[in-house]
Amino acid sequence: MASVEFPHKTNFLEKAQLLLQTTWSRFRYGFLLLIFFGAVLVFMRWALPVVIQPRLSAFFKIENIDVAGKIEFASLQRITNVIQSHTLNKALYQVEADQLKIDLGLIPWVERIKVERVWPHQLKVSVEETVPIAIWNKDQILSHRGDLFKPQNIEVHNALPSLLGAETQVHLVTDMYRQASKILRQAHLKLYEVQYEKGFVWRLFVNDKNRQEINFEIVMDGEKSVSRLYRFIEHYPSLSQMEQSPKRVDLRYPTGMAVAWQGE
Repeated sequence: MASVEFPHKTNFLEKAQLLLQTTWSRFRYGFLLLIFFGAVLVFMRWALPVVIQPRLSAFFKIENIDVAGKIEFASLQRITNVIQSHTLNKALYQVEADQLKIDLGLIPWVERIKVERVWPHQLKVSVEETVPIAIWNKDQILSHRGDLFKPQNIEVHNALPSLLGAETQVHLVTDMYRQASKILRQAHLKLYEVQYEKGFVWRLFVNDKNRQEINFEIVMDGEKSVSRLYRFIEHYPSLSQMEQSPKRVDLRYPTGMAVAWQGE
């Protein structure tokens, strides 16, 4: 009996053998690549702290720290200490600028901070201080942005005007101070204290710049306080020429004012 050959079976075996050889070749190639890259990673992990990082640190060494800004009330020593704690034994690229800004912002009187790297060796720190405009309720400082905080020594700021009222009325009292001081300057009067009391009563304490010995109180109320203050400065030149100096001027009248004199 004659045998019958199946060519397609032979071709299948040859293809399977070829596929197996190709797969094994690729596997060996991939395995060798894996070993190679693993060795590179191990080398880099060793070389980075031992060889590369010291060279980078030396190249980006901080040689100059520039602190800019007008610093009048904030502690320059505290600012310096915070900066040193963030830069000691560190390269320029290792300084955490955001955290440095946060820590500097915790120092009293520091309002804004800008940290800038000037490659390769300089760190610039710009400091903007809080600008005080008044003393609030005898023991706090009111900033130009309307913020309140307690300084270590309030007596240093005695030259500032004094504002008194509830903390919920900070903006109201501040606005009155700004309006009233601007109006009173036209009559050469310096506003040095503003008090706000219940019932919408305002008490303004002023000093005559031309006659330093003259200090008196102005009392106002209601929404027409500003317009009545304008009316007052129209009549103040004649009041200032009186033999007696005013002690208190009450503007709580629709068409006039009541004046109490010194010595009465």
